[in-house]
Amino acid sequence: MVPESGNLLLAGRTGNGKSSTGNSILGDEIFTAVSSGGAEENNSPQKNSNGIFTVVDGTGIGDTGDDSIGGTTAALASTNLAFKLCDCVITALIFVLKFGVRFTKQEKDAVQRIKSLLGENIFKTHGVIVMTYGDNFNRSGDSLSFDSWCKQQSGDFKDLLIECNFRCVLFNNRSKDRTVQEEQRRHLLPCIGQLRTPYTLEDYQKASVRREEIDAKLKAFKQRSRQIDDNLTNRSYTSEREYIGALNDLRAHLHYLEVLDNYTGLMQDSIDSVKNLIAILENELLAMVANRRTKKISWKLIGILILVGATATFKYFDFNPLDILFSILRYAF
Repeated sequence: MVPESGNLLLAGRTGNGKSSTGNSILGDEIFTAVSSGGAEENNSPQKNSNGIFTVVDGTGIGDTGDDSIGGTTAALASTNLAFKLCDCVITALIFVLKFGVRFTKQEKDAVQRIKSLLGENIFKTHGVIVMTYGDNFNRSGDSLSFDSWCKQQSGDFKDLLIECNFRCVLFNNRSKDRTVQEEQRRHLLPCIGQLRTPYTLEDYQKASVRREEIDAKLKAFKQRSRQIDDNLTNRSYTSEREYIGALNDLRAHLHYLEVLDNYTGLMQDSIDSVKNLIAILENELLAMVANRRTKKISWKLIGILILVGATATFKYFDFNPLDILFSILRYAF
């Protein structure tokens, strides 16, 4: 079945070609595409239509470049806006990946982020993968068809393909050939047609439990983070005990972050920041311990040198140390 119309939500990491894919689907240069070295055309979702399909570029939904608290809050806001731009009905989630690039942890994190925002089964029920830079596949000289290539994949990418029931198409967004563009759309439409029902407000409300949970935890996290930041900013630790106490607090905070993240990748940037801070404090503590030991060794060495020097002096002047000690005691008392 080939759909005659629908609302398509584009998601994926910045630089994978979401905007160009939107243009290819619409058959017109409407979205402003940029190179992978830059940012997307806007920091919030954008909507365009050709009268048949409405395409929403869900900037911020699948991006993992900013996993900070502010970035996560922005992702929640972007998801709400994108869903409204789709008129609260999503025909298909178009997940954009770049052909010829390894399916990295960042891509996997993007998948988890989308699931945390739109529901655990969003790829299974409404996901279609579009792989951009299709000209690289054509230049590879491989005799395999793209469908056969997909079947040969492994690891996390294969798991995603299976989850999407191999709804995956290849796009060459660089091509200006109308025939190529039409053929790409002809491959995409049957994949969208496999989706039985659209993603509706009811589905979005079911997923809202997870979004509200994230939002509530973010508020608690912000308060806790401010307390720790204040303590660390004003730190002037003078003892090993103070350093150990601060490290214990940070490790507890790290555990809290990891529980909050729950393998979604939403907190990864904050987790890395805390780990980095722990490493800094550990190095400062080690330096303090080493300095203390050096001072002890230095005083012992000074004592030994004084003793050796005094002994040599007594021998040179033929003094008896005990005679000097008795003389001091006699005058003292």
